[in-house]
Amino acid sequence: YMKLMGGYDFPGSNSAIDLHVLTGWIPEHVELQSAFFERERTWRRMLDGFRKGHCVLTVGTDAKTMRKIEGVKLLPSHCYAVVDVREIEDERWMTLFDSAVPVTRRPDAGHSEDGERSATSSTDSDPRMLDMRWDAICATFEGVYVSWNPGLFKCCLSFHGVWKPGNADEKVQASVRRLQLFYTYQAPVSPSSDVSSCSALEDKDIWVILTRHLSDTRRAHEYISLTTSAEDEDDWSVVGMKTRDMEVKGTYTTSSHVLVGTKIREDHPASLRSSRSNPLLPRTSPPPLAQVSGVLSILASYDGPFDDVFFSVNVCCGAGVTVRWDEDAGIGDSVEGVGGAKGGRFTVKAEGTLNSKNAGGNHTYPTYMLNPQWHLRIHGHSGGSTGRGVASTSHAKGPLKIHVGGSKVMGEAGRAEREKASVILSAHGPREVPLNVTGIWSSGERVVELAQKEVVVSSGAYTYGHARVAANMAPGDYTVVLSAFEPQIHLGAFTLKVECSRRIDLTAIPQEGAGMYSRVTKGEWDEHTAVGGPSHGRYHLNPIYEVQIPSSAQIGARLHLISPSPAASLNLSIFPVSASIPERPSLDCPVASSGPYSDALSGVSISTCTLNAGKYWLVPSTWAAGVQVTFRLVVYCSDSGCVVTKRGEKLIKIESRDWIWV
Repeated sequence: YMKLMGGYDFPGSNSAIDLHVLTGWIPEHVELQSAFFERERTWRRMLDGFRKGHCVLTVGTDAKTMRKIEGVKLLPSHCYAVVDVREIEDERWMTLFDSAVPVTRRPDAGHSEDGERSATSSTDSDPRMLDMRWDAICATFEGVYVSWNPGLFKCCLSFHGVWKPGNADEKVQASVRRLQLFYTYQAPVSPSSDVSSCSALEDKDIWVILTRHLSDTRRAHEYISLTTSAEDEDDWSVVGMKTRDMEVKGTYTTSSHVLVGTKIREDHPASLRSSRSNPLLPRTSPPPLAQVSGVLSILASYDGPFDDVFFSVNVCCGAGVTVRWDEDAGIGDSVEGVGGAKGGRFTVKAEGTLNSKNAGGNHTYPTYMLNPQWHLRIHGHSGGSTGRGVASTSHAKGPLKIHVGGSKVMGEAGRAEREKASVILSAHGPREVPLNVTGIWSSGERVVELAQKEVVVSSGAYTYGHARVAANMAPGDYTVVLSAFEPQIHLGAFTLKVECSRRIDLTAIPQEGAGMYSRVTKGEWDEHTAVGGPSHGRYHLNPIYEVQIPSSAQIGARLHLISPSPAASLNLSIFPVSASIPERPSLDCPVASSGPYSDALSGVSISTCTLNAGKYWLVPSTWAAGVQVTFRLVVYCSDSGCVVTKRGEKLIKIESRDWIWV
């Protein structure tokens, strides 16, 4: 190890990485500045683990630190050993060891920037000891590096593999390896004294550690990522799809280690199973014993310029958990290899790019409908190809298999379950782009807004560089949506792959207004124009956009709020302008309308219709008066000579170059 690292300088090093190599202790990096940092829980874990000798700690600075402690300047990108963790009269303290301070030097304890000299400190005899409150630690340092004693765990598994370069034809830069793990949890009758004595580890915990092997310390620009998820979460993942549950995981890091912790949930509907349960009972029957079984999917990802990079995955479990690799799934198979499938599958791929026109973001944004979408058709047993010429590949041997937790179903429910096809949706993109793939019940049309009851499958939390979901789906029509987390920010090329045990067709769904010219306008209802709908008697004071069509053409439009407001229900209507009285058209009978007022997140739209040559007024409005919000209006027209302008402003003809072909 010394030779590989080109020598060694122990002071200031990251102890977690070094101790893992030298002793096998499990490394954990706690990011103190992360939005997901849990200060209270982290303190309890570290205090308990340190007191009982289960962990070793260091704290590290970032590359730009300028802070001082007790007159000692902190070094950038430097780790300080933690030699004491204590809680005295509700005050939380850590003692750091700074080997750079000469023993003969005694800094003035009264000149600390943070006033960290403790009245109960025992460091006066050694100036290299620095006392800091826990709150100051969190504000000063970038992270805490923890090494955990592997002896805390009662069950451990290891897998050693290699990341091979992605297929150049598929334009996949990252290499992703998938492992599948069976787990069973049984509440221990008599908890282990080792585990019960450490609050950092519960008997339901599963820790997964990914390690990238080092062969040359001069190599740079190598990134790894680790994600875990329960297979076949079905309704669970759908129920969890709420605005506040949106999250991003699987961040790529240049570190050689990544630790992900998972806690088995006894209420998981896809994994509940009783050792004494009757297999004829329906899935909703509660098990008489607290035993839980399921399948954990592990994705280990690499992104970098080197080929054949070796890695290890170690799985450590609490006292109540037993695990084993799913060897039928092919341990370490590429994510493209469908878990358990040994042929007999149909595969369809689609490639594209998330750009400023179609990167609509996650489902909490009104622009979600802009994301790339495909019509997925899963054929039944008697169904053949639809003859659309969709490229797909099939293999003759063996059925596609996806392991599913839960009790067996019989009768009609069992037959319906057997009719379902095993499907895997996977997407790849740049490592900086968090992705999600979702399957929705539909007739193959474009989805403008997610309805929770219509979501069939979802890859769950957005993960950097890739997304994957496996499920059993009934034959029929679906819409598949690929999205990145933030609109207009997360951009880049992507590849979508659909693998199925039955014949499938995958067809891209055109964007709204495809093949037409579009004009995007931003406006607002202010104190003068926020007059509400026709029932308020001042409908004519709403913002009005004049549309001039030189010849008979198709036209459509969409209106949505820039910042969603639950108080705003919208409508968009088109009124004809009489040639005899062009300045006073009737606003009683629209020729086209978005329908009843709606507060849908995606806004409202006027479906494509044909209008004769002439002048029209386009009126956006809210149902209630006094709603002052900004909006976005998009007008589609098949005639490039169409002119759109806001009433009260100078008339400007929109030339062809000002329109966007979509």
